[in-house]
Amino acid sequence: MAAVHSDFGPVNARLLRASTDWQLRPTASQPLAANVHDDPDWDARVFADLTLIGEELAVLEPRLTSALTRFTGYHDRFAGALDRVRAGDTSWVTKVREDSCHTVWMELHEDLVATLGLERGAS
Repeated sequence: MAAVHSDFGPVNARLLRASTDWQLRPTASQPLAANVHDDPDWDARVFADLTLIGEELAVLEPRLTSALTRFTGYHDRFAGALDRVRAGDTSWVTKVREDSCHTVWMELHEDLVATLGLERGAS
């Protein structure tokens, strides 16, 4: 589990960056400007990053489930959110109270941190 957590860290940083880039699109005058999704190249890059993150989750999940079967399903839920984005409902990137990419990832991260007995800020 500790080895998976170590490998999870860099992927987690990329997920945080992708989530931020989905929500914000800095300009020269507004570094915290909201992403109004009017730049298809920007959004396509973020979605490509999320797709790669999903592929990495597909590799991480079996390593987790080999130790604890309760980690089963995170990849399917993440992939399901990506499918909904592909189908045109972009709210599934960061939607709350639903199995969005961000929500599923946050739950996985919390589960992993709790399993290892780590403090949230330390991971």
